[in-house]
Amino acid sequence: MPRKSKNKNKFKPLDLSAVGGYDGGSDTRSDRGSQHGGSQHGGSQPEGSQSGTPRRPTRSRAGSGSSTHSRTSQQSSHEQTPSQPSTHQRTPSQLSTPRRVPSGPSGGYFPPDPVIVVPHPGMLGAVVRPPQVYPPEMTYDSLEDPRPIPVDPAQVAADEKKAKTRRLDLPPEAYAEIGKTPRFAPRPGLNTTGQACRVQVNSFRVETITPHVVHTYDIQVSPPPTSLVVYKKLWNSEPVQQTLSKYTNLWIHDGNRLVWSRNNAKDGIRLHVDLDAESGQDPRTSKGLNRFQFTLKRSGHVDLTVLKAYLERKCDWSEKVLEAMNFLDHALRDDPSKRLVAIGRNYYDETFWHKSLDNCIEAVKGIYAAFRLGNNLSVKGCTGLAVNVDVTNTVFWSGQVMEQVFQNFLGNQDKMYYGKSMFELSDLLMAVKERNPKTKEWELHMSQCFRVLRKMHRLKFNVRHRGKMEDKKLYTIKRFAFDPERFGREGGHAKNYTFTIKSTGEVRSVYDHFFKQYNIRLQFWRLPLIESTRGGAFPIEVLEIPRFQRYSYKLGPDQTSSMIKFSVTRPKERQAAIMTNVNSLGWDKDPTLANFGIRISKNMPVVNARVIAAPEIEYKGSRAKPGTSGRWDLRGKVFMKANERPLCAWGMAVVDMEVDEASALRFADAFIKAYKSHGGRVTNPRPCLRYSDYGDPMNVVFDGIYEATCKQFKTTVPDLIFFILPVKEQFSYERLKKNAECRYGTLTQMVLRQHVVKASPQYCSNVAMKVNCKLKGINCRTVPPKGMNTFFGAPTMVIGADVSHPSPGADDPSFAAMTVSMDKDATFFAASCQTNGFREEIIRPTNIESMLTHVFQKWVKMFGTGPQQVFYFRDGVSEGQFEQVLSYETHQLREMLLRETGVKPKVTTIVATKRHHIRFFPERGDRNGNALPGTLVETEVTHPFHYDFYLCSHVAIQGTARPVHYHVIEDDVKMPADRLQTMIYQQCYQYQRSTTPVSLHPAVYYAHLAGARCRAHQDISSDMKNPFYMAPKSWFAKHDETMTPKVGDDARPILPFGTEKADQRNVEFLKYSMWYI
Repeated sequence: MPRKSKNKNKFKPLDLSAVGGYDGGSDTRSDRGSQHGGSQHGGSQPEGSQSGTPRRPTRSRAGSGSSTHSRTSQQSSHEQTPSQPSTHQRTPSQLSTPRRVPSGPSGGYFPPDPVIVVPHPGMLGAVVRPPQVYPPEMTYDSLEDPRPIPVDPAQVAADEKKAKTRRLDLPPEAYAEIGKTPRFAPRPGLNTTGQACRVQVNSFRVETITPHVVHTYDIQVSPPPTSLVVYKKLWNSEPVQQTLSKYTNLWIHDGNRLVWSRNNAKDGIRLHVDLDAESGQDPRTSKGLNRFQFTLKRSGHVDLTVLKAYLERKCDWSEKVLEAMNFLDHALRDDPSKRLVAIGRNYYDETFWHKSLDNCIEAVKGIYAAFRLGNNLSVKGCTGLAVNVDVTNTVFWSGQVMEQVFQNFLGNQDKMYYGKSMFELSDLLMAVKERNPKTKEWELHMSQCFRVLRKMHRLKFNVRHRGKMEDKKLYTIKRFAFDPERFGREGGHAKNYTFTIKSTGEVRSVYDHFFKQYNIRLQFWRLPLIESTRGGAFPIEVLEIPRFQRYSYKLGPDQTSSMIKFSVTRPKERQAAIMTNVNSLGWDKDPTLANFGIRISKNMPVVNARVIAAPEIEYKGSRAKPGTSGRWDLRGKVFMKANERPLCAWGMAVVDMEVDEASALRFADAFIKAYKSHGGRVTNPRPCLRYSDYGDPMNVVFDGIYEATCKQFKTTVPDLIFFILPVKEQFSYERLKKNAECRYGTLTQMVLRQHVVKASPQYCSNVAMKVNCKLKGINCRTVPPKGMNTFFGAPTMVIGADVSHPSPGADDPSFAAMTVSMDKDATFFAASCQTNGFREEIIRPTNIESMLTHVFQKWVKMFGTGPQQVFYFRDGVSEGQFEQVLSYETHQLREMLLRETGVKPKVTTIVATKRHHIRFFPERGDRNGNALPGTLVETEVTHPFHYDFYLCSHVAIQGTARPVHYHVIEDDVKMPADRLQTMIYQQCYQYQRSTTPVSLHPAVYYAHLAGARCRAHQDISSDMKNPFYMAPKSWFAKHDETMTPKVGDDARPILPFGTEKADQRNVEFLKYSMWYI
């Protein structure tokens, strides 16, 4: 970027070449300090960039950011133009033609108006200000400071190391600090129990890596560029490519400064490259600021033998091992990246199967491919390496003209804006007056409609109008023009957004500029202009959004449903799709792989696996034997332990009067009948029934049923309150939960109207399972080994932990949740939650202290001793965070357990994750073709010597089952591998609210549920979570960086259970019940 001006002028200068393609006849901007094409400015991305913009196969050229138009026929900025008709829906090629906007839902008339340079003084909130002018040192002739700003070497080194690890499946020690090699638990042996079976896995073996000498080269550029994208432009330049083509072997460029080749250019390569000439710019108008000296200097070689030594456990992980893996990754990606759109580890193409989720976003199937370490070195013809290939399903913004995206996106985000014409939307986007709570003054703030547009920030776009049709340069949306002090209530639109043309001194609006320069009369001039990160301002009707830009926001219910239908495929279909992807990658015809002697098998390997025997499920007086079906029947079963607190004083509230009294009482009778049949203790079979008026606030609804229940049953606290909700809606749900748990410390159960009306026995039994656990009952357990009272044989505590984060763009904190087993069989879990800063994955020691101290004390009180062994299951962490889990979380647990229980237990820490692309395709599976529950894989796709395994413990209802990857990173308990894996598998059958095993260990599953539930306990006003009444942030607050939380900032703690007025006995009961289930 250019150096920031020291001028204190309030307004930021406008990039004239970006306003409708204005050009002063020469491009004085330089890639050395360029606003063209830097990755942060929407240009061509370096390979490995995290940007959502795809890396296109076409070459990105420097200097293309300037327009090809000349400074001719300048007209007065106040000249009026006649009204000209045009069409509303246009293709990019029609953007230069005049049009008439049709009336009706899709458009509106914009009457011809004189050009307005600034808002009219009579308009609400308008402020008459002089037109925007450039500060003296930022005139068009000096937009770029010729003095280079070199890249920070330390930052470059950090970015390079991050780029090396971004696309690779690396072991946890690869992320350790330099000079520190952490030790993780080694594999104690393989499981020999259960039934042997064979499965295919989508990890394709690397058969050969010829030990060629691979030289590494470093690219040096003088003068140093400010943008890393310049390295790629120089590498792709004609002089450099012509010189490289004289060598025998191929070259691989990492998109930055690193190059690999078998060619031994010991003297290096030195060239002078003019990027302005490369872009076709007239050398007479170029000032030479894009001329560089390109130097390619040999810096070393890749040592592939050290990679083999690591796999054979003859050496520790080192930087040289990482360099070898980085080279192999780029060799794998080099040819596909030239043919396909590469984004991270994924590849896409225009021809790949896609489906529109709505009129703004689409789902696209792509190819996932990544090098990984394998556990196949002992197999003949294998190198210990593999390539994981899978199908990836990604949501992207649809490629279409900006005005369509603009209109459709607003309509999709809120039904209030659906079907609105552009004219109506321009009114809704105007600033609104609100009183500042601090100053008590009225201020202009963003409207709710305008606030929705902020989700489009960082979106890339092309300019498409006459003179720009061939311009492939990408711009990035920085913001939509909004500044009440400058533009008033109407915002920054084409007629009041002005700039000064230095050569003539003419003050020109964007509206005038488009008519005079391109003969385009803007029809939607009242809509806000888009300001790009390059400094330009654009009207939406001349822009187009290209495909393959990630949509990173949470999907709505309908979008989610469509996405699931699109992505779900049966195992046979998925296996066929994976093989199609392998053929698309074309390893057998890949010139880069052939040149470096790398051969990858195109056959899916067959691996030896085991199927762990399914446990028997014990109820009171009976047992269930699910076998390999993965499910059992609850009919005729009595819960193993009835509810500790009898159901006596209970209420039922009908929200919004959606269910009649007869239906509500019929459901109550059906529920009590089912609960009693399962052994539930019920004192009063009829609840206190109360109706709330339509539209009553949730606190009024809750207070009404709470007081009525206490009055009817003559008690101070209800045991449980049912709420019959009309629809599944998060805000009402969380509002009621917050009232119940944080104000009164009372248990609740939500049910939906549609199920209440049917009152089916199966649904009532499902509700009974939840209610029994909330009232401190236990539904079932797995039968312990023969001759033992419990599986463990010693006092054992099982702890689960998970950290949930808000959706992208949200300012909410992260929430940590931890669960602790409170019985000898690890079937019943208490849960504690707390905010964990902002987007922090590692749980803070202070949070562990506050969440678990009282739980450990309760545990000792119940058992009379501390645990001798502890199993800590952690969800959601990547390999790069394993060491932090041990250093912070496990260390804190050890200290607390010793202090609170007086016992120093043995601790085994296990990380469980489902975020991977390994899939099983068994020779003999279930009726859908999935692996049978209990299928265990310990070879081929696991680490060569770490203690990890893949376990499929559930039955997939639809699609291909995803096994869970368990990684034992610390093992003090030293339980034999077959017993540990059997324990994990069998405990998946103890999930208390279903009659099927779950895919993930219940301790982690419960932590996930509790983390989602505790968001209702957030200490903020309810209106801040109401999607219909959220107050928009002001323009000034939005730009105040101190208002935006950052990683490391503290978050306000959640509200505790019960206020001081709540019955503390009830609060104590709630804390140690399964309130979250």
